[in-house]
Amino acid sequence: MSSASTPYRLADAAVLIGVLQTPQGPQPLFTEIDGHSTVVAYTDVEQARADLPATHRMFSIGVAELLRELPPYAGLTVDPRSPTPVHVPAEFKQGVIDAARPFPAGADVRIGDPADEPAELLAALVEAAPQLPVLRRLWRTWYQVADARPRLLVVYDIEGRTGADAAAADVIVDTASRVDYPHPLLVLALDDVPVEHREWLLAQTPPFYPRG
Repeated sequence: MSSASTPYRLADAAVLIGVLQTPQGPQPLFTEIDGHSTVVAYTDVEQARADLPATHRMFSIGVAELLRELPPYAGLTVDPRSPTPVHVPAEFKQGVIDAARPFPAGADVRIGDPADEPAELLAALVEAAPQLPVLRRLWRTWYQVADARPRLLVVYDIEGRTGADAAAADVIVDTASRVDYPHPLLVLALDDVPVEHREWLLAQTPPFYPRG
C-alpha cells in the first residue's frame, strides 16, 4: 500500500465514489493503474464532481466497507489527481479490512475518559433504555485504535435472549443518531470487548445506566 496513511487511519475514513446503475446492480467507477484494475475514490467533493462521468451518481462509503465489496482482483485508488494519491493494491486490501475491526490484532488500542463528555447523548440513552427490559448496564469510554480517529465507545450488557443483542445495538445507534455529538460512535456488547479492556472498563468506569 503506497500512502502516507496507515491502515488504521485509512480503514476509518470515508470516501466518495461514482456509481453506475446497471442490470447487474450498482457498479463503481474503475480505471487501470499499471495494468491492474482499481476503483477510483475521492475525499474532495469538487474534484469528484469534476472527474465523474455524468452517468455516475456520487456515493459516500467507508473505505473498509468499499474494499469488502470489491472483486478479488480490484484495488482502490483515493484522490488520483493528488500529488500523493493513496493506492491500495488488491493484495493489500485484507490488511485494511482487518484494521477496521474494533480491536485489530497487534494494534495499540487506548481507552479512557472522553475528552468531550457526551452529557446529552448519555441522558438520551438513559431515557431510551427502558425500551429494552433485557438491558442491564451501559458504559461509555473514549476509544482509539493506533492513529485512527478517537471515538466514543458505548458498551452494553444484556440478559441472554435471541435477538436481544441486535435490538440493544439498534436502540443505542438510533438514539445516538438524534443527538448532536461531534465524534464518531462505536457500539459493542460487553462480551465483544477483549478481556484486558473489559477488566479495565469494569474496574475504572462505573456504568452510566445500571438498571434499578
